[in-house]
Parts: sequence; C-alpha cells; structure tokens
Amino acid sequence: MSPQFSLSRLVRWVSRNVLVVQLSLTALFSVFVASSARAQTWTNTGIGASLPAMSADGMVIASAAASVHFTNGVFISTNAGLSWFLSNAPTNGSGGRNIESVSVSPDGKAITVAYDVYNSPLYLTTNFGTTWVSILQDTSAAVFSANGTLVSANGFMSTNLGATWIQFQLDGFPLACNADASQLICFHPDVQVDISTNSGKSWTKILPVSDSGVGALTSSADGTHLVAFCGIIGVFTSTNSGASWVRSIPNDSWTGASSIDGSRLAAAPAISSYAAGILFSTNFGQTWATNVPPIAPQRDPIVCSQDGTRWVVTIFGDLCIAYWPPELAIQISGTNLRVSWPAPCTGLVLQETSDITSNNWINVSALPTVINYRNQVVLPATNGPRYFRLVQAPL
Repeated sequence: MSPQFSLSRLVRWVSRNVLVVQLSLTALFSVFVASSARAQTWTNTGIGASLPAMSADGMVIASAAASVHFTNGVFISTNAGLSWFLSNAPTNGSGGRNIESVSVSPDGKAITVAYDVYNSPLYLTTNFGTTWVSILQDTSAAVFSANGTLVSANGFMSTNLGATWIQFQLDGFPLACNADASQLICFHPDVQVDISTNSGKSWTKILPVSDSGVGALTSSADGTHLVAFCGIIGVFTSTNSGASWVRSIPNDSWTGASSIDGSRLAAAPAISSYAAGILFSTNFGQTWATNVPPIAPQRDPIVCSQDGTRWVVTIFGDLCIAYWPPELAIQISGTNLRVSWPAPCTGLVLQETSDITSNNWINVSALPTVINYRNQVVLPATNGPRYFRLVQAPL
C-alpha cells in the first residue's frame, strides 16, 4: 500500500528572494501553496523614458526616450534595467513624430516601434536598434502575444516578425490577447469592450462601461483571467473570459499589468489619486495592498515579466524598476512532491535541506520542466522535514 502524506509547514523569508518551506510527512492532506506579499523595492534608473515594454523574462526592456522624444530615440536594456544604451529609432523624414507604442518579443530578440502619425509604418529591429525595417504600413501600435504572434492596431497579425501578415476583422482598438492571439479583446469607440475567440472572425460585447472608458486591459495566457482598468469607476476582474465581472477595487485607475497566469496584478491610480499609491495583488485581484510609494504613473503603462517578478513603470518621467520575489508552491502527487514556481524566473536555482540549522543547502539535481508557464520539479516524497528555497544562481 502506498504511503499517504501531509504537509505541515513553516514558511518564512530568510533573504530578499529565498522562501523556506518545511515539509512534515505524516498523514493525508492535499495542496499547500506558499506565497509572499513582500513589498517591492523600486529603483529609479535615471532614464527619462516612457511607454516601456519588456521580454518574457524581463531581461530586455525598451522604452521611448522622453528627453529626445522628437529625435525618435529608444532606450534599451539587456540586463533587466541595470544598464542602458540609447538606440536610434527609425525615421522617414517626416520629423517631429512622437513614438506611440513600443513592444518587445517574448524572447527579447525583436523590438517594434510605431508612431502617432497617419500612414506611419510599423518598424522592427532584430539587432537592438542598429538597423530598422518597415514591416507594416499605417498602424499606431502593435503588441506581441506570449507565443510571439505580432498583433497590430490596424487589424493584422504575423507569426514570423512581419514577413507575412494575416488580416482580421478589427472591432475597435486592440487591448489584450491570449498566448496564441486566438482570443482578442478590443475597446470599441462607443465605450464598450468586445471579445473574439476565433482570431477576429466574430465579436461579442463583454464589458459595457461608463463614459470613462477602459484605460488598459490584461489577459492571462489561457484567456480566462481578465482585468479591466476603467478609470474613475475602478478595476474589474473576470475569471471566465469576460462572461461576468466583479468590481475588484473602486480606486481611480487607468493602467495596470498582470503576470501571465493572472495571479499577480498591479493597478496605478490616476494623477488625482496619488495618495493611493500603486496597488498590488497576489491572488487574482481578490485583495490589494499598497506596496510602493504614493506616486502614480498617470496613464503611462506598467509592464511586468511573464512570471510577475520584474516590473517597470514611468514615474514623473523616469523609468523605475522593481523585483518581486517568486513564490514556491508544493503539491502532493501520489507518492511524489511537485515543487513549482512561475516561469521563466531566470537565474534562480531550487535548493533543499533536511536541517535548516546546518545551512547545508544542496542544489536539486532534477531539472525543471515548464508546464502552463510554471517551472515544475517532481521529487519522491520522504519522511521527515524538508526545506526548499530559490536562490540566485552564481554568475
């Protein structure tokens, strides 16, 4: 007969990004999820820029240079904001054009820039701004889905960085999409949000809102968890692809971001609500806490890595970055333990020990596999206490 186990726990943070979980295997139990609501530490990079975008792992960040806005500069970082360089952005001689949107591919190898001028092309670089090519005409914005599909604001999508395009029926301004861009969500001019579950072939209204409209909307990879940031009437969440909505917070919020599974959320109040600060949630918007200083980014986007650990926001013209430690989850699976944490979470190593007082931590030899955007390691369960942590891998 197979042994049956339970998990009794001791969870605490021993450093900024180390979570310790004690496992005591004694009787039948089900699932234990360890989480942390640690406040983020925000760092002002001193880079004057706006409209930030980042790769899936948060290592590549691109943002329109505020101080040289009319010379089309783009600040780029390839090490999660530790250092930056100013790249020339494309120009076709029209001059005086504002950058309207910046996007970064999930793998960080491609960056697009669009402008706020009629008939302006969408530009692409695959060498961090050394050269740019025009890949689509007449669009003011584009965004990459989680699998790298490029979706433009004028109703085209491409799976090969703009080499070929497929046109789809666009019902408003694109706000969000799921991982493969089969589910699209658009903001309609008559102040409503519409959804398509067949890549734009047909549309359905999912969120009628007040005249305040929708400042931003986020979607999880599977398209079920949606968050709408609706200005003065607050933030609304849905767990069923928009079939029904719950008013999550009443605060005045025009912009926000979420991790790819929808669990980690940020909501930024508008300029009239500075005292509220930037609000964060670790449980799909069920509860919120103010984890940063009471300074709002107005309507400039907040962006985060897919795992929800790295965050970027523009505060009074400067890019600010933060690191939010990942959370370990432990589950019983038959006679095994399933230890998981958000993906990609680059640069972290899973360690374990049987004696927390000895400081004798060893790397878990099993390599993680990524399932549903989570790193997962399956280990045989044993009697006695076991402790797990994530630590920064040596350079």
